[in-house]
Amino acid sequence: KSGKDIWMDIRTSLIDWEQGKADLVSLVDITEIKEMEDKLITLDEIARKLKMAKSKDEIYDIAIQNLYRVLNLYNSAILEIKDHTLVIVKSRGYVNPDIKLDIDSEKGITPWVARNNLPYYSPNTDEDPLYIVGVRGAKSEYATPISIDDKVYGVLDVQKDEPYSISEDDMKLIDLLANNMAVALRSLEIQKDLEKAKNLQELMLHIVSHDLKNPLAVIEGYIDLLREEFDPSYLDAMQMAVEEASSIIEKARLFSKLGAGKIDEERKLIDLKEEIEEVISLLSHKYPSGKINMAADKIEIYAFPIIREVFSNIIDNAFKYGANNVNISINEKEDSVEIRIADDGPGIPKEMRNTIFDAFKTYSKKGSGLGLNIVKMIVEMHDGKVWVEENKPKGSVFVIQLPKD
Repeated sequence: KSGKDIWMDIRTSLIDWEQGKADLVSLVDITEIKEMEDKLITLDEIARKLKMAKSKDEIYDIAIQNLYRVLNLYNSAILEIKDHTLVIVKSRGYVNPDIKLDIDSEKGITPWVARNNLPYYSPNTDEDPLYIVGVRGAKSEYATPISIDDKVYGVLDVQKDEPYSISEDDMKLIDLLANNMAVALRSLEIQKDLEKAKNLQELMLHIVSHDLKNPLAVIEGYIDLLREEFDPSYLDAMQMAVEEASSIIEKARLFSKLGAGKIDEERKLIDLKEEIEEVISLLSHKYPSGKINMAADKIEIYAFPIIREVFSNIIDNAFKYGANNVNISINEKEDSVEIRIADDGPGIPKEMRNTIFDAFKTYSKKGSGLGLNIVKMIVEMHDGKVWVEENKPKGSVFVIQLPKD
């Protein structure tokens, strides 16, 4: 009647009719089926694009664009789980794109979905006590988990401005898109794991073929000397070589665990001043002639206990490379804290300040080049930043910025 083209399934058969033959014809409107088929074919193409994506951001962009282009769903959002909190990472049409929702929140459809790893349909949001306004004037909402093998990455959420306006077919297609997103996100993780595994293999080869050679050669040399004559100083030198080899192996072990994401710790409230004081106490015995001064009040942040390795590595490096004095300050800001560790050592050349935190990068023959890379990995594990500045007139300043929560 409207003049719109429709898809028909036409079936005919020859029948006997009034002493003659006739065609019996049946026509069924299959427009909805064909439109669904077209959408499935398009989503299959989108799935291939998602699998080829190089980043999470690209995956999210593809999903948001095609919710509108293919499913004609304008108001949509992708929420990612970050530290037990749902954060909108991509959205269209939402009132507050910066909203954050605790997964255990009693209100909110998306937290319910993230908790239960199940889809949820609210056909009439006016009658749903879970509903939180996401889109102005929205009357129906459908949210489905972005999950695979019981791992929930986040939630895909759509809202429409009329009640009962999200069809079962739409829900199935949204579920399919969310599943394809989860597959793509898992694929990214696998790629990263493979890269990490490759890096860890290279690390072990590097340690065996390079870093451990020096302390082992020292021990071997002194063993030869001991065969000729005994001198107690030889034992001291051998002990130092053993400690150097142990330190290299321990750093490699820590690097390996950090790289593989296998740190078995939970965040807890720690006193930064207390943590650094314990590090100072240990290093004062190792470097009795070095002086460490700290000006700081009690400041508490949520962090993994491994954060202590950051301060230990930086201060240890300062004395190892020739510093006599280290000054530490902690400055509290609105949402973060800034720790500055200044030394009077030889300093770090300007051209090396951007690469000094990379694995195996060292501008001295001492050390394995893993210490500062470990520092960077731990700081980034806390969503923080670390960089190095010049300490005038002499030395370096390492700046660590950490969020309070």
